[in-house]
Amino acid sequence: MAQEMSFPSAGHHEKDSGAVGSGSTEFINMNLLRNKMTEILKARGQKFETDLNHETNSIYQGRIKPVKGDVIMDLHQDAGPESATGITIVVSDNAGPDSLNMAKETLDGLARITRLKSRGVIKASMTPRKTIGILNKAGTAILVELGFITNKNDMIVFYDKIDEIACFLCDMLYKYDKNK
Repeated sequence: MAQEMSFPSAGHHEKDSGAVGSGSTEFINMNLLRNKMTEILKARGQKFETDLNHETNSIYQGRIKPVKGDVIMDLHQDAGPESATGITIVVSDNAGPDSLNMAKETLDGLARITRLKSRGVIKASMTPRKTIGILNKAGTAILVELGFITNKNDMIVFYDKIDEIACFLCDMLYKYDKNK
């Protein structure tokens, strides 16, 4: 049997800050969330491998070796007009039932915790990039767009609920890991 493994990642790195808004960067916010999650995973004794702050996405994706049954969760924040709000989950265009179920459950749980608008589960081809490589790795994979960094209310909610969000996302990693 394969070793149980989860792959939470901050989505951006030191040289690619991602979206900017509300006095912060996507990298800083998702790095904070990912680090809270890794503390929880360590305390629970769950195995994980995550991105390093100096790694590009392609280096990280080339380094990790998820297998069927593992779980990948890439953490991001959206950007748009100040009025844009909500949570979106992205899956591969070829997402299997586990990825789709995890996406829906994660979306519903985050919307409940944050009370932010649920913007739905979408396929990677519906995003501006049209394809997201990490979603095509082996295992169950989702990309979380956790609010809009350009919406001050979304960011207030994010910082206020970050501990609860981190615990919930770790619960999702554990629940959908089929190699435990």
